[in-house]
Amino acid sequence: MSAPSCHYCGTDRELRPYGPDGAHVCNPCVRADPAREAEAKRRFLQALDRAQRHTGAAQLTPAGPVPYLTGRRR
Repeated sequence: MSAPSCHYCGTDRELRPYGPDGAHVCNPCVRADPAREAEAKRRFLQALDRAQRHTGAAQLTPAGPVPYLTGRRR
């Protein structure tokens, strides 16, 4: 399996899964078009909402927001 590349420009710089249908996109390409930026923001906020539903908090990762899980103390 090959490393992901930007849906728009094809580079493999730092990517996030907020493009069309969850495609990976780089920040310069997202910011180049207001419609792309709005779509990426919408997708990010949806992912953040899904992550927070489980624990009330989220942790940001390169793959997007995930539920924040604390370790249990004994």
